Amino acid sequence: IEVGIVESDDQSRQFMSAVIGGTPGLRATCACSTGKDALWFFARNHPGMFLVSLFLRDMPGTELIQRTRALWPGASPILLIPANHPRLLVEALEAGACAYLPEPCAADELVRAIRTVHQGGAVVSSPVAKAVVDYFRARGSVIHDLTDRERQVLTCMSRGLSQQTMAADLGIDKATVRTHVRNILGKLDAHSSAEA
Repeated sequence: IEVGIVESDDQSRQFMSAVIGGTPGLRATCACSTGKDALWFFARNHPGMFLVSLFLRDMPGTELIQRTRALWPGASPILLIPANHPRLLVEALEAGACAYLPEPCAADELVRAIRTVHQGGAVVSSPVAKAVVDYFRARGSVIHDLTDRERQVLTCMSRGLSQQTMAADLGIDKATVRTHVRNILGKLDAHSSAEA
């Protein structure tokens, strides 16, 4: 099983190289410290499977995964995520990796994930799964903080209605709709109506 490594931290990169190199049936094809180097290598040696850290020097690991999968849809990325970044963790899930491991992770956990992904499986380690559950449990309670009117406005937003149409449908003026939208974005910690 050929595995590329993309990790900016020298110690972590060397550890993963040693684990892969010392495991029968596994071989490290590259050990890149930046996303740019990895993309250059991948363009010449189409990636089968690669380990990538969420934090690279030049780009987020999620961006590298998205760019790589756009060019080589068959690639199988394994994303290494610090478990203490739950908001980033949720965004990382959308990147399309085949496995999510905590960083750092034990050698046996790394090897097991590589073999599972190679056989077509997916892996979400227990610490990563717990962080996701905790994140959504905390986020779910935020909806209860919305007033009834704010929930009505949020429903209209989810239907893609303009603020003018919302105002007409709810029988309130457009300035009040804007206020509700601003309050909703603040309570949900969202940056746009689409995100809310």
